[in-house]
Amino acid sequence: MTSGILFAQKTDSLKLEQIYQKIDSIKYSESDFTIMQKYFNENSELNKLISEKAEQGDKNATDLIEILALKYDKANKKYGEKEIKVLIYSYYMSLGIQEKFNRLNSDLDAELDSLKLQKKYFEKEIKKDKRIIDSLKNK
Repeated sequence: MTSGILFAQKTDSLKLEQIYQKIDSIKYSESDFTIMQKYFNENSELNKLISEKAEQGDKNATDLIEILALKYDKANKKYGEKEIKVLIYSYYMSLGIQEKFNRLNSDLDAELDSLKLQKKYFEKEIKKDKRIIDSLKNK
């Protein structure tokens, strides 16, 4: 049992290390940071959520609010380049996930519309068949 837990922890550590290596290899610029800042600052629901978390004492939310208020160079200096890269990476990953969900939602909406059309067609066919059966019964 203990060896299984240790293996899982080592595997998780290895995956985390691979993610950090990937992030380290990515080159982000001040413009990436600015795009991320703009997204956060223009999203009122997200700002509200982050502010509420900060008010509840969430250190990550408090740090994020401060990072979003800083210039790129100052944020890198205060929080470290790796932390800023992780934040920008997370932002881009969340956009990718959101885009995939939007596409999936669109596909599901199209499928639902198709099913509604099929349902209407079958309802008409059933009514037509019922009329035929009723007319045959009356003969």
